[in-house]
Amino acid sequence: MKGREELASLREMHAQMVQENENRIRGMQQSNQTKDNERRENEFTLLKLEEYRKSLEVKYGEAQKRLEFEKSIERQMQNDEAIRSQHINDMKRKLEEEKRILELELTRLQEDLKSEKALRADAEARESSLRNDFQRLSEHRNFLSETSSQKTGTTTIISS
Repeated sequence: MKGREELASLREMHAQMVQENENRIRGMQQSNQTKDNERRENEFTLLKLEEYRKSLEVKYGEAQKRLEFEKSIERQMQNDEAIRSQHINDMKRKLEEEKRILELELTRLQEDLKSEKALRADAEARESSLRNDFQRLSEHRNFLSETSSQKTGTTTIISS
C-alpha cells in the first residue's frame, strides 16, 4: 500500500508536472506568438519607415535638382546682367566718344564759318572798294570825256 500510495503520489506529481509543462509550453507559445506579432508589426513599421525614407530621399533629390536649376538660372541672369551692363557701358563710351568728335567737328565748322564770313566780308569790302574805284574811274572817264568833248566843242566852235 505504501508502494501504491507512492505510485499514486508519483502519478499525481507526474500529472501535475505534465500539466505545469503544458501550461508553461502554452505560456511560451503565447509569449512567442505575442513576440512574433510584435516582430511582424515592427517589421511592417520598419518597412513603412524605409518606404517613407526612400520617398524623402527622392523628394530631397528633386529639391536639390530644383535648387541647382534655380542657382543655374540665377548665375545665367547675373551673367546676362553683367553682359547687358557691359554693353550699356560700351555704348555710353562710344556715344561719349562720338559726341566729343561731333563737338570737335562742330567747333571746327564754326571756326571755318567764322573764317568764311571774315573772308566773305573782306571780299565784299574789296568788291565794294573795287566798285567804288570803278565808279570813280567811270565818273572820271565821263568827266574827262565831257571835258574833252567840251574842249573839242569849243575848238569846233572857235574854228567855225
